[in-house]
Amino acid sequence: MTIQPPGPERRPHVLEQHGQPRIDDYYWMRDREDPKVSEHLKQENEYLQGVLAGAAGFQEKLFHELKSRIQESDLSVPEGRGEYLYYTRMEPGKQYPIYCRKRGSLEAPEQVILDQNELAKGRPYCSLGAFEISPDHAYLAYSADFDGSEIFTIFLQDLETGQLLPEQIERTISYMYMRVGLAWAEDGRTLFYTTFDATMRPDKVYRHVLGSDPAGDACIFHEPDQAFYIYLSKSRSRQYILLNLTSQNGTELHYLPASQPQAEPGVVGLAIGRGGQRDLPAVAKGHGQRAPPEQVVAQAELVDQADGVAV
Repeated sequence: MTIQPPGPERRPHVLEQHGQPRIDDYYWMRDREDPKVSEHLKQENEYLQGVLAGAAGFQEKLFHELKSRIQESDLSVPEGRGEYLYYTRMEPGKQYPIYCRKRGSLEAPEQVILDQNELAKGRPYCSLGAFEISPDHAYLAYSADFDGSEIFTIFLQDLETGQLLPEQIERTISYMYMRVGLAWAEDGRTLFYTTFDATMRPDKVYRHVLGSDPAGDACIFHEPDQAFYIYLSKSRSRQYILLNLTSQNGTELHYLPASQPQAEPGVVGLAIGRGGQRDLPAVAKGHGQRAPPEQVVAQAELVDQADGVAV
């Protein structure tokens, strides 16, 4: 018997671009709150399982063959930060890494900072978006997505007690392996993070102080231009908080000293390519002053960061 694929309902929706109308019959499927959307996805999954049912044995065999080629027990190269060595390790049969550190040397006792396997227990999905240790090594800030939406909640953990702080910062965005979206000021008590607009574009940077209500966090930067994305990070020297604004046509870099978390971001410079145009002074208005040419040269470290080079 042939299994028929599910057919979603047609609901004509008129879209107009450049003065030309077009009909999208499936525009309604953008609405995640519509129960018929989830019902259709369920039917799609059932259809897939039905079509592949005859290959179940082969799938199991293929899975075990691929798994046998993976080193399940692994250890990353320790990264020295101050008097601590930070690393991750994987254990056989576990899906997620365990984040650890040792003080002074690799012979010192291990401290497990975060076991993502424990964090994932009882949850259908678990992804970390950011993992940043405070400069004084007293706190961990990490963000987690528990439903696959790529919308992250920031958690703050006291590394001496292992306990979470009461505040949680919801609806943020960050990228774990790019190490952008979350950055500590050098006081070890101030944290910067990014939020997003309706299209999931990182567009705002907020400042949070430990122990305060996130509802009162100050927005220190807003990028209204939908062509630009904000990538928040910290320079390798740890001296600057960097706001790298990137589009297809250009890159713009804003910064503030990591030792002055209450300062307003200033502008280092603007690199334009592919014929892009942008009025830098207008964009910088309200977000600090544009750096003079001699300052841009003196801060070449920051200009390198604008091109995606960690400094």
